[in-house]
Parts: sequence; C-alpha cells; structure tokens
Amino acid sequence: ENVGKIHPPELERWGVSSRDRVTTRSGHPLKQLADRVAGVFGPIEFDLYLHRAHAGMLEIELTDPPGLLVPAHVATLRESEQVCLFARPLALLARGAHALGRLAPTEVALLMLAAGRLLDPSFGAGQADEDFLTQHAKRVQKALSRRARRALEEHAPAFMAAPRLDWEQWAFEHKKIASRVAVLLADDLPASVAMVRRMEGDLAGLRGAALAQGIALTHDLLRFWVSDAAFALRRRIGLL
Repeated sequence: ENVGKIHPPELERWGVSSRDRVTTRSGHPLKQLADRVAGVFGPIEFDLYLHRAHAGMLEIELTDPPGLLVPAHVATLRESEQVCLFARPLALLARGAHALGRLAPTEVALLMLAAGRLLDPSFGAGQADEDFLTQHAKRVQKALSRRARRALEEHAPAFMAAPRLDWEQWAFEHKKIASRVAVLLADDLPASVAMVRRMEGDLAGLRGAALAQGIALTHDLLRFWVSDAAFALRRRIGLL
C-alpha cells in the first residue's frame, strides 16, 4: 500500500498524463475487456492508459489506484492474446504484488527490509548500505497509513523470522503464477506461449539472465498446461 509515495509514478515515461486515463464510460473495447478480466479476480481498482511508447508488454505504474499502461498495438491482437496480456498484471494486482510490475526485485527487497526496520531497527543489517536502509525506513514510515501500519505489525514478524529470500527467484515465482493464470483465462496455449517467446523469450532478442528467465517461463507454461492442477482449474471455471 502507498508504494507510489516512495516510488512516485512517472506517467510521462509513456507520453501520457492523468488526463489520458481511459474510463469505463468511454466504452473503449480494451477498457471493457480489462474490466471483464479483472472481474475474474473480484473487486480490484485500477486505471488504464493507452500509449505509443513501445509495442511490448503491459506495465504497471504506481498511481493510486495502480495504472495499467497498455501499448496501442494491443488493440490489433486477437482477443485471447489480449486476455493473456491483461491477466498477468491484473493477477499481480489481485494478489497485492503489483509493485513487481514496476520495481526490480532488488527495489522490492529494499522496501521490505526498510519496512521491517519499523519493528526492529537492526533488521536487514548487512544486506544493504546501513545509511540507505535507515533513510529508506523513514520514507516507508511516512508513507504508511494507519491501516497499513497495523497490517505490517500483524504480518511482518513471520517474514522477519523466515530465512533470507532469494528475491530474484521470489519475484519470478510471482511472475509464473500470474502467467499461469493468464494462459488459463486466455484458453489459448499456442498464442500465449508465442507471445512470451516474442516479448520476453528466445524471439525477443534478449541475452543472459533475462533470456534464461523467459525460456524458463515458456517451459513452465507448457508443463502447467498439461498438469492435473490446470485441468482441474479449467473444469472449475467452465473451460472444459
């Protein structure tokens, strides 16, 4: 909650402003589709912006409510491809993990370590620069609402007592879950896999760790699609 107060949104990066928000009343087909996909997850709030900054994936800005940045080319895709693209960030949003759509895993880690310092001033010692963590904790404290502070006091002790996380792997696990949800809702494995390959896999011109992660995501979707869990979920939501 209130991550945007610590990492302010930058809509101008996409060539848009708050005035460009696409509302439900506009009747725009992509907004209608986004609302339909969001309805699968329950009541979640988000704003939608169309941009021409690139022709890649949907991204998240930490506005209030969170903003979905939708490349204009998405309007030309087939509906199953559109559903797949929208479902991923919306799944993150529904799980309260939408910061992963905007921040690097290391940035999320620093937020978590700083939040822990509100309960234990020594938490995270040795994991980041000490002065930075102290100042970051002050920024987090200032940004938290009273409700968020209560939630922190309730849930943070378990996180603080757990073994140190591999933040890159933790973020990738969230990404995998969101991608699995997306391929289920799209109900189109070939199109979903092709999109992953084209935008973040072996056809995206990536190298190194980013390419390895994209290939791993592709393989995970293929394995998941033929799993008992996927069949059960598809039956449950009426796709079989």
